[in-house]
Amino acid sequence: MGIGRAVLVSSSTDLSAVPERLAKDPAAEIKRFLEALKATKRDMRNLGDGLASKLSEEEFALFEVYIRMLDDRSLIREVKDAIKQGRAATSAWSSVILKHVRTFKKIDDPYLRERAADVNDLGRRVLGYLQAKDTEQSPLPRRIVLVGEDLSATALADIPVSRLVGIISLKGSSNSHMAIVGRALGIPTVMGAVNLPWTELEGQELIVDGSTGEVISRATRTVRRNYVQRQREERQFNKDLEKLRDIPCHTPDGKRFSLWVNTGLRQDTLQSLKSGAEAVGLFRTEIPFLMRSSFPTEDEQIEIYREQLVAFSPRPVTMRTLDIGGDKDLPYFPIEEENPFLGWRGIRISLDHPEIFLVQIRAMLRASEGINNLRIMLPMISNIPELERALQLIDRAYGELTEEEGYSIKRPLIGAMIEVPAAVYQVKEIGRRVDFLSVGTNDLTQYLLAVDRNNPRVADLYHTLHPSVLRALKSIIEQASSVKCQLSICGEMAGDPLSVVVLLGLGYETFSMSASSLLRVKSMLLNVACKDAQILARRALKMPDSSAIYKFMAEALNQPEVAKLLSATPKRRTEASKLIV
Repeated sequence: MGIGRAVLVSSSTDLSAVPERLAKDPAAEIKRFLEALKATKRDMRNLGDGLASKLSEEEFALFEVYIRMLDDRSLIREVKDAIKQGRAATSAWSSVILKHVRTFKKIDDPYLRERAADVNDLGRRVLGYLQAKDTEQSPLPRRIVLVGEDLSATALADIPVSRLVGIISLKGSSNSHMAIVGRALGIPTVMGAVNLPWTELEGQELIVDGSTGEVISRATRTVRRNYVQRQREERQFNKDLEKLRDIPCHTPDGKRFSLWVNTGLRQDTLQSLKSGAEAVGLFRTEIPFLMRSSFPTEDEQIEIYREQLVAFSPRPVTMRTLDIGGDKDLPYFPIEEENPFLGWRGIRISLDHPEIFLVQIRAMLRASEGINNLRIMLPMISNIPELERALQLIDRAYGELTEEEGYSIKRPLIGAMIEVPAAVYQVKEIGRRVDFLSVGTNDLTQYLLAVDRNNPRVADLYHTLHPSVLRALKSIIEQASSVKCQLSICGEMAGDPLSVVVLLGLGYETFSMSASSLLRVKSMLLNVACKDAQILARRALKMPDSSAIYKFMAEALNQPEVAKLLSATPKRRTEASKLIV
């Protein structure tokens, strides 16, 4: 649960996603607006001058048309009037421009109708300058609730994470990338708040309940007091869990288990070290890429990776190679596809762009020199040829560094992720070619169930405890054991205290999760005998649906030692989140 004031993040220069803001000082807003117009006209002139020798007179004249549009007195007057009536410059400008765009689209003449796109483009250019001014001027509240239409990890770039107490996104679900990052940071996160009037919430105090998916504005004193009390109880509960940090990882009947962490942000690392994690099972290398305006150089990547390797040394650090695509687009490397989760992502991009992949592998290897705790993991493996091609490139980078450039680097263990159905049926073949395997239950679940984990409309169909998912997990561990390949599980399922009992019963012993989940999972496994978990898993495998499995497990684990863990664990909401006013 988090209580703070809303800070809105709109999609970059998207006129239709501009929050409705009021003007505290209309004269200053008008001044900002005129400065933005002036800057945009300067851009148009500079752009036109640069293209003068390359365009025909008619094409070049279009730039003069753009400038005249920005000088249009009636347009400027409309925006000024809207500001004088109390609207901020961004709100006034976007509403006026969108009105003109709609007008152009209704014109019968095809040529004039196509000018709607020009008007929209000019509108976005001016808005870009206005938003830049907003960023410069707006002081951030002490406790921030970040609110946006489709938030990604890049939204965190300009926000002090230490002041972030809540995240709300209209799009996505509890299994999308932003939700995973939120959980990793221990920040209450609500995804899929589809009916939230988010543009009206700027500066309002909001209560974000990550366990129920509720967002509360204008809370009464009684409601607010209740949430503050619940926050205190939650903090105390977490404080009690910290006592388990140094207790050995053994079930009551002596079964050894290992708890690793998933990291990616610097804040992750600090939390992970405090939690007593034995290793890093997944370092998401794409997150540092997401925070930049261009691909980081080899030296820049070395700095990022070495910091992580040193922080956890001598404990192993598993670095996943760049895993973009799907719901993780780099702002400087946009990928537009109708079906991105079945498209160009993960290892597919790396193999199509070996120059990016080789730089990353070289950076990882060079960063590990003298520390020797690096493990490299390949995402989205769906066939043997792409695995072998990736291994060849890693061998090439290792050979260049050690044989040609004189680096003294120990060859790291190389692993592959099992996260697509095709890989489930080739675990043996993949396992014979790598040193370890890791199951990514987030993608594996969405592909097995044909459910987009970012789509709130079908979120109620996404269940990691679905019988098909459990049977796939059982098959994976049996195949990996037959070829004696190390196996861990690094999806969000591993961080859920109830689900992890099923995983233990299936035979999994190494679990990698968000640092905020580690001590809860540890507490659960310290209280459940392995032999009991095996009995529960066998019975769960015979059940027909995920609801029956969840109900059965919750009832079976309803004992004083672990009941509080289940009630304190955020539920995976399936219906759309809601605003309570």
